[in-house]
Amino acid sequence: MSYLLSVLEGPALETIQAIPVEDKNYDEAYKRLTDQFQHTREIVYRHVERILDQPAMQQRASNALRTLITTTENSLSSIKSLGVSTKDWDPVVVRIVTRKLDQTTNFRFHQSLPDKNMPTSKVLFDFLNKEVMNLATAGETTPVQSSRSQDHQKQDRPSAFKPRSAPQATCDICRSDHPNYRCPKIIDTPEKDRKKT
Repeated sequence: MSYLLSVLEGPALETIQAIPVEDKNYDEAYKRLTDQFQHTREIVYRHVERILDQPAMQQRASNALRTLITTTENSLSSIKSLGVSTKDWDPVVVRIVTRKLDQTTNFRFHQSLPDKNMPTSKVLFDFLNKEVMNLATAGETTPVQSSRSQDHQKQDRPSAFKPRSAPQATCDICRSDHPNYRCPKIIDTPEKDRKKT
């Protein structure tokens, strides 16, 4: 009972703090804690949100890929341990994870598939683990813009999967992809009126 008190803090500690510290009271303390804090539905929701809320990879890097794999696999394992079957989740998990990948890794994964059938999450994670090892062995590659980034989702996408050399500056005046000094609004404005722009 004293160990239980030593590892708890905040609301959990307050829940059992009034129970006398005796071994015979451990079951009562444990019951109070589980009654108050063990909400399977909420715990499952939190694990699903951890999978969904992972950021899209902005560049092809082994550490970002490893984090994506680990977070997803750990969340799925936790959901299974709570008695929720994830047996038929493969299409959803594969789609969520592939949307988080950078363009190059996503392209390489789909290129590696032998047919048009839906891959399992095991096939995806096996491929991604090999990619992590390859990136770590060969050294990190140059950054590749992700097609999943929030800023570029509604803008035109490149027609081929190819890395961009460097992102262009966004114009503060017209919000297009060019530096301010190349803005047509400035260039077409008479010199005397440019300071107003």
